[in-house]
Amino acid sequence: MEESIDFPRFRQLLATIENTHVMIRIRCSGERWCEFSLLLLLSENAMILQENTRRRIIMNLRSIAEFELDQPVIDFEPNCVYGVRSNT
Repeated sequence: MEESIDFPRFRQLLATIENTHVMIRIRCSGERWCEFSLLLLLSENAMILQENTRRRIIMNLRSIAEFELDQPVIDFEPNCVYGVRSNT
């Protein structure tokens, strides 16, 4: 069963894992899942991910529909899909 969190909590999680060894896998609305990646840089509305040898820029954090982590962070479990409620 998929868990769901609101956008402010998701944004807080991203700030926690920025420049750490925690990897995140995301799926933006209408797109396929990306590979597990390191979060290199986070701004207010965007982020840069490192996927193996490739970097990926997400220009709108609110376009992220789901995510998964590779290890536990705060009270988030690894290998569990979490949905993001945009609350716009």
